Amino acid sequence: MIKRFYRWLLQKTARPEDRGGISAGYWQGRIRDITLDLCAGMSGSVLDVGCGEGLLLNKLLKANPGVKGFGIDISYSQVRDAEKKLAATACGKAGLAQANAISLPFGAGTFDRVAALNLMICMPTDVETDELIKEVSRVCKEGGRIVFDARNVLSPIVYIKYKLAPLYDSTAGALRTYYPDRLEEKLIANGLIVTKKFFLGFPKGRFAPVIIFEAEKRRRP
Repeated sequence: MIKRFYRWLLQKTARPEDRGGISAGYWQGRIRDITLDLCAGMSGSVLDVGCGEGLLLNKLLKANPGVKGFGIDISYSQVRDAEKKLAATACGKAGLAQANAISLPFGAGTFDRVAALNLMICMPTDVETDELIKEVSRVCKEGGRIVFDARNVLSPIVYIKYKLAPLYDSTAGALRTYYPDRLEEKLIANGLIVTKKFFLGFPKGRFAPVIIFEAEKRRRP
């Protein structure tokens, strides 16, 4: 009963056009909105790492028609769902492939922008988190921008939600949370400069449930 209610609530709080897939949800939608704002008016190429069913790519390409988009996901079924969604909305120009976020099949400096959304929560250890940041930074061009998000370990809302996770979602208990300052240190250590930081939800500020970082890849001297 509780699990069914949670799944219903997750879809109910999502935007109507986002419902039905694994990427639906209130926070997921808010994170995508901020990412779309950060990418507004962009040109060049963008990579959506962990693209799911293509919700971000679909909206980003419709808002920025000249952009070359590419998405990868570790799930083959999600890649197929993304292909169908993008084809149905005339955004089929995006390239899609099944791939692992910590071993990206692209050369260094391939993309002008990279989005890595709802991925850090899935990294089982700091080793995988470091590999994710390293790979995403590697495929971004110098001077390019990257968007990351993470769940905040300091948030009482996140703490309570994950403590109760076994009651409604057996997978949620394994989701990772991060200290904002330590995560920012990881980004800096991988040649990134944090240009913008957003705290989403209540309470506001450093105890907010979700943190979003926009980072720029440093140019070599």
